[in-house]
Amino acid sequence: MAIKLPKSKLLRGKTAGATALKVGLKHADYLKNKLLTKLDGQELLKEKYEKEIGALIYKNLAKLRGAALKVSQMLSIEADFLPEAVRKELARAFFQVKPLPFDELKEFVENELGEIESVFADFEYDAFAAASLGQVHKARGKKGEILAVKIQYPGIADSIESDIKILKTLMLSLSKISELVPKKEMINFVLSEIETRLKEEVDYEFEASMADAFKGYGDSSLITIPKVYKEYSSKHIISYEFLDGIHFSEWKEKGVSQEVRDKIGQTLFDFFWKGFLENNIIHADPHPGNFLIMPDGKLGILDFGCVLQVTDEFKEKLMESLKAQIDDYQNGNSQRIFKAYRDLKFVPLEMEYLEFEEKFKPLFSIYRDWFSPVYCVKSPFDFNKLERTYPTQDFSKIRQVSRTVSEVYREQIYFDRAYMGLLGLLKLLEAKIDTSHIFN
Repeated sequence: MAIKLPKSKLLRGKTAGATALKVGLKHADYLKNKLLTKLDGQELLKEKYEKEIGALIYKNLAKLRGAALKVSQMLSIEADFLPEAVRKELARAFFQVKPLPFDELKEFVENELGEIESVFADFEYDAFAAASLGQVHKARGKKGEILAVKIQYPGIADSIESDIKILKTLMLSLSKISELVPKKEMINFVLSEIETRLKEEVDYEFEASMADAFKGYGDSSLITIPKVYKEYSSKHIISYEFLDGIHFSEWKEKGVSQEVRDKIGQTLFDFFWKGFLENNIIHADPHPGNFLIMPDGKLGILDFGCVLQVTDEFKEKLMESLKAQIDDYQNGNSQRIFKAYRDLKFVPLEMEYLEFEEKFKPLFSIYRDWFSPVYCVKSPFDFNKLERTYPTQDFSKIRQVSRTVSEVYREQIYFDRAYMGLLGLLKLLEAKIDTSHIFN
């Protein structure tokens, strides 16, 4: 059955508007029930409310598909932007994307590349992978090349700007009626940065250049980065060399030894940090579907549409803040972490140290205690012992902080996303790796 998408701005706007109205009704119902609920039952009521809000937002973003669904994925891993119950519902966007029937894409593909039969020697109409912005088909080129052809959904690029405006309206509506969303300035800042990155992600010519960039510095003895076949690509279609590997979960189920898992984990960890420290660039979409274990034991890396390129200024200030966290964790150096957080715009310039120490340090210490142990061990760190891949926070306290911050460095949003994704992959692998060389 064909999936019907609301394509016009009016229909997409109505979908978001209806969502805001339903959320408002849910919030009113929650406030009424809170008054009737005993104190010991209010936490359970609050969790139920947050889950219902998350499910409602996800359901309606899924109807919009495209940029809206991609934002659902991104917001699901913004650890301090939304409560955990809401993020869990939004995270469904990673796993519940179904491909479109190729009949809905054929005309678009042929307008971009030419007739399927004349361009490809063979083309499989059933997609083997699908995501929020497009889907992937296996094909064979005229010279026998085995290809993974990623096709962008028609109209996605044109809908980004309007979808972000719709989402801003929705989130601002939520901010007025619910404590689940930060203040207006931070909402605008986060969604504006997501819009910028999404516009890069739907430009497949940009993605091709990023794949070439990563291929230039990846260790070819450990990593396989697929070749881009530009003769089978366009601005909205990109054809990669097909990598015949298996994903982490399936690979791990085969009973792979600890030694092999450690090797892959170390390769992944070093790939992340080397890219950031030496080349000012990181693969910012590190979910399991973008990594393969190749038959020769190398790590195959896919999808270079979401790439973070950072300035030296941000890199230096971020690294100082991470070193300051470790220093404070080991030695109690609060002054250093206060200065570092202020330089990164986590703390307003006008805030005095005593206010930071009294009101904000306990909250930021949760991040410190989450981040630092990975890098303070003398022997390899065992990621199987990592309790969580993001810090657990009291959302009411996070909201206090978010109300004082209007923006941070733009790179921070995607660095956090990539870093939490990295930890998630290492925990999935249950890898034991050397982390000591990053900050020593």
